[in-house]
Amino acid sequence: MSLLGACWMMDREKYWELNILDEAHGSWGQMGTEIGAKVWLSGGKLICDRRTWFAHMFRTQGGDFGFPYKQSGRQVENARKYSKELWLGNKWPKAIHDINWLVEKFNPTGWND
Repeated sequence: MSLLGACWMMDREKYWELNILDEAHGSWGQMGTEIGAKVWLSGGKLICDRRTWFAHMFRTQGGDFGFPYKQSGRQVENARKYSKELWLGNKWPKAIHDINWLVEKFNPTGWND
């Protein structure tokens, strides 16, 4: 349903059509949610090639292996707030499906129980 923002590919035309990495999300957070929601809600799909492998080293150790720029929890919270309003409020104008469709598509057995 979604993806890790560290590794993904998309056709250039689709990237621009869907406005992927919308700067309104800010500089931090929600990349996987944004890409997943935009692709599914516009009538596309995410696929995974299980014959591949990648690694992602996250810079949380500090010192000389920290972020190369200032990062605050406020940026993360702003991205989450924008994302919630956009997707849960069904406010993305290019959607052909609403968020309920997406939830039902991936509805796990027993979800409603």
